[in-house]
Amino acid sequence: QARGVDWTLIEARERLGGRVHGVTGEGGGLPLDLGATWFWPASQPSMAGLVRALGLATFAQADDGRVLQLDRADAAPQPRPVEVLHAGAHRLAAGMPALIAALAGPLPAARLRLGTVLRRLVDRGDHVELHGADAAVRESEENTAWLVSTFMMSLYLVTDQ
Repeated sequence: QARGVDWTLIEARERLGGRVHGVTGEGGGLPLDLGATWFWPASQPSMAGLVRALGLATFAQADDGRVLQLDRADAAPQPRPVEVLHAGAHRLAAGMPALIAALAGPLPAARLRLGTVLRRLVDRGDHVELHGADAAVRESEENTAWLVSTFMMSLYLVTDQ
């Protein structure tokens, strides 16, 4: 954006964040991370730097060896001895969605295409055609196309087991 590059962010989900997702307890309670939760400052210095640059508060994950494991829905959790579970992990005080909110905050809404699924990529030599559809379009149809010279893609793959 600062370099004057024309860009569009395409996201298949109706929200940004990918695996980062969370909810807040009833009545504005504590944030609960439902996806990505921890980061390790010692082995992820870029992440630690980004968190610092965005001014997000962090705390060290408690790691005193007490762990409760729930194996069965009809039974109480059972203690499980573990010496070191998180090994220096940290969390964001407001939950990981705070990271996504801080990064997405300055992005112009007109540049975001949420709920748009890419269905086809066609290499034309000097450019690539990206073909997609928004959530209102049936799976076999497309209603959007972009001609791009450069693109970056992040994929979440689901395979049949």
